[in-house]
Amino acid sequence: MKKLILALFIVSGLIGVWWISSRSAPSKISEEKSGRVATPEQILANDYEKIAKNLKPENISGDEWKQINTYSLAPEKIVTKVSAPVYFKTAQNNIPDIFSCLKRDFCGMTTRNDNDSYFDDQKTPAHILINRNLQVMKESLKQDPLLKSQVDWELMQELAASGSEMLAVEALDIIRQYDAEGMKTDELLKLSDNYRGEAQAEAIERISKKNSPSDKLLVSNKIQDIFESSDNDTVISVLDKVKGMNYTNTELSHILINLCRYKNDVNEVRNWRMIKSKANKIFSDFEKLCN
Repeated sequence: MKKLILALFIVSGLIGVWWISSRSAPSKISEEKSGRVATPEQILANDYEKIAKNLKPENISGDEWKQINTYSLAPEKIVTKVSAPVYFKTAQNNIPDIFSCLKRDFCGMTTRNDNDSYFDDQKTPAHILINRNLQVMKESLKQDPLLKSQVDWELMQELAASGSEMLAVEALDIIRQYDAEGMKTDELLKLSDNYRGEAQAEAIERISKKNSPSDKLLVSNKIQDIFESSDNDTVISVLDKVKGMNYTNTELSHILINLCRYKNDVNEVRNWRMIKSKANKIFSDFEKLCN
């Protein structure tokens, strides 16, 4: 009965997340005996049952685990200064088991056929569950910073370097905020080298919150490198974040000038129009840089 109640709590929380990610996330495609395709609820319940088999019973038996899996509740609503240690322990204890079974066999979940256009093996229900636990960990650290002494930093670095963008950015942010004696800004930026698109933009934005002049210069140089040679999606995603980074006009002129490469490229006319429009809102003299 306890297991049934636990499953119901978790399924109800995950259903909403499943709908959001269903176009890009693999899930089990099964058919009922009647020949009809399984409902989203059945698919998600089946996937979660397989994930849960990889977790230690003592780590998913408490009320904290039920709350973690009630996705309608934001982490800041469930974690308090008093409860932070328990939530932190629950989340950190389960992340390695889920991450391990993902690498081994997708935790037993059956993915969609590789020919499916929306197949993404980095956005499974298990990835979403790890990400939720990372968010709970971060809120626990916010409520009780002393918990940082208990963080498995090797695990965080492994997640930050993983192929899953949602896990990488969240783990990187935990490292940035709470591993002050570990990875420095240049190392964080190096760790984000393999990120692309919105993931790299999100990582750069979070790293830019370090306020020392040397850190600011490192981030500025990184953005210049991205604008000089990265793919279009990454360039445009990072450009969207620059406005909130509090650079002076002089600094912006050095950062944005590398976008001028798009102006005279006949293959980049459409991207140039978009970049010009966005850059002009950040730096009114942008077009003059490219003359």
